[in-house]
Parts: sequence; C-alpha cells; structure tokens
Amino acid sequence: MAGYQCHRANALFFDSIYVVAFYTDEILTKGGPESFNGLPGMILGIAIPHQHITIFATKVTGFDTSPDKWSLPQQGKSTATNNKEFNTITSKMLKDFGLTSEWVQFFMDL
Repeated sequence: MAGYQCHRANALFFDSIYVVAFYTDEILTKGGPESFNGLPGMILGIAIPHQHITIFATKVTGFDTSPDKWSLPQQGKSTATNNKEFNTITSKMLKDFGLTSEWVQFFMDL
C-alpha cells in the first residue's frame, strides 16, 4: 500500500463493528487516519465493512524535520478572530503542509 509492505490487523469494536487495518512497520509513528492508532507502525489503510467505509493511502510524502528547518513562532499579542478568518488561516496552513484532500476539507466544513 503506497509502496510499503503492510501487515493486517483485525479488530472488533463494541461487540459488533468489525475493522480491518493495514499498517507498516517501515514508518515507526503509531498513527493513522481519523482516530485510529496504536498499532506497531503507521496505519495506511482502514476498512469498516459495516459502515461501508474504506480509507487507503495512495502515497506517503514527508518533509525535512531537522531542527534547523523549524523555528518557534515569534511571541505576539493575542487577538480575537472570527470563524471565517480562522478557517482561512487554517486552510492556508493545511495547504502549506500538503493536506488538501476531500477528507480534510470535509472536517474543515463541519
């Protein structure tokens, strides 16, 4: 999946919701889509047949995380903002990080 060798993990939530996760131990971060996490590697795919949901990574991109590439934000004054301004700023930040999928936009619109 997305060029990584994956392992399959099956789970049963609330005694009736069957979930299949595909994870890779080539990416050590124990994260995944939505709120799924906790497997010994990055979750690149989730299938929830009962709810007709499938989420699969098609590609994995990274960025340079060396300390000299990051700086702390400058201390500034606190300002109030409205939802429209907040969404505009947040959308720009997400775009800068390459997070422009339909899922991200869906949750931004909530």
